[in-house]
Formats: sequence, structure tokens, C-alpha cells
Amino acid sequence: MITKIALVILAGGQGNRMGFLSNLAPKPMLHVLDESLLIRQIKQAQVAGLKNIVVTTRKKYYKKIENELKIAKLEVTLIQNPKHKLGSLPALLHILDKIKIDNIIMSFADIYFIENPFRTFLKNIGSQKMCFMGISNVFHKKDLSNGGIIFLDNNNNVVKIIEKPSNMNNKGLRWNGLAFFDRRNKLYLKKFLDTNSLESPEGDFFEYVRRLGTELKGILCSDFININEPQDLIVASLYRIGEVSNDSSKIKIAKRLREKFLLNK
Repeated sequence: MITKIALVILAGGQGNRMGFLSNLAPKPMLHVLDESLLIRQIKQAQVAGLKNIVVTTRKKYYKKIENELKIAKLEVTLIQNPKHKLGSLPALLHILDKIKIDNIIMSFADIYFIENPFRTFLKNIGSQKMCFMGISNVFHKKDLSNGGIIFLDNNNNVVKIIEKPSNMNNKGLRWNGLAFFDRRNKLYLKKFLDTNSLESPEGDFFEYVRRLGTELKGILCSDFININEPQDLIVASLYRIGEVSNDSSKIKIAKRLREKFLLNK
């Protein structure tokens, strides 16, 4: 197992679809019951043994996140990243130019992992010459039409990535936002951004890398909720209530509500 790894958490999302909640706190700082999205993910990463954690965010969020990290007594590297205003991929490229560790795990602060994904992900990372992507089973078949879908062969090799929503798709697995790659892939990222929109979906970059011949493998890990709308935060909070109370009935309620919201999208 590769031991020297930096986790880069992209925490620059503005939460435009979160309604009035976006006025209360930056999206990474929105609370799921008793802890924010970002704090939960950092704790999960540290429990899994990740020590080098970098959080990158916008200037206007920096102080709020800094204060939250101090209250939680979490030691991470927080970087004010001017490229977040251009998109997450330009922000990632900026960070890759700043840090020195070659082995990178990328994650997004607005993902609520129902279980800790980092343990499984770290155990299954192989050669640093390959890229690895975290995947999850679909919660409901409707997930397959919402984009962010990865297709694997029988050896868990990634053979296709579809980022854009498609009502025609009914196969595949969900990408949970985790990706492991060598920092030297920043050369590919620069070339990708030179010829594509700065706001391109992240999965499009990994599909680009795959087509250039880099071997990508999928690692099956935790189910997750991508927090894009207030209803996603409600569902995640119900999961969290079930988790802290160890009450499976609350989890069942969360799943029923999650399915209802998903079908009404």
C-alpha cells in the first residue's frame, strides 16, 4: 500500500441551489445534525490514517472554515485558492502546483459519505502508475440517469465515464468523488483545461486521461449523498440521526424519504 498520500478536499462550492441556506454558511460548513459536511469528512479521513490533509477554498469562506477547524481542533492545511472562481478543476491545478507530495486523493467537501469511504479506498490503492476512482452502488435506478456514472469491466478497470445526465442510461455505478492519482498528472490537467471549458465536470477530465492510455480502476466503497439541494441535507441529517442513535428505524425513514425526493426530481 502506498503510504505517503495527500488528501485534497475541494471546498469552494457556493451552494447556489441551497436557497436561503447558502446565506447561513458556505456549503462545506452546512451542518448535518451535529457536524458540518467538511468536518465529518476530515474526521473520516483521519480515522482511516490520512495525515496530510489539504482543504482548498475561496477567499470569502477562508475565515469561517478556519474558525470551524479551530473549534473542532482539527489540524489540516487550509489554502485560500483564487482559482475556485473559475471552477473546481482550475482550483485543483492550482493546488497541485503548491503541494510537494506526489500521491493525491481528491475529494469534494459537499459529499456526505454515509460510511467511512477512506478505509476501503486506501486498502485497495495499488500502483501509483494507475488512477483509482471511488465508486458506489446505485441507491435507486433513477441515479443512473443523473450523471456521474462509471462503467467497469470484470477486472474493475474503468472503461467509460459519463458525467452528464442521460435519461437513456440504465447501467453503471456512481462515482463518489474520490480519485487517486499521481501529482504529475497535472500536465494532463493543464492540457485538458487548454482545450475544454474551465467549468468542465471533473469526470470529463478522468475520461480524458483514460482515453490517453492511463489505467483507471474502480474501488467500491461507501454510499453517499451529494448535497446540492436543501432536501439532500434533510436526508443526510436523518441518516446521521440513525447513526448516532444506532437506530435502524431512522435509517429506514431516511431511505424512504431519499427515494421519494429522488423520484420527484
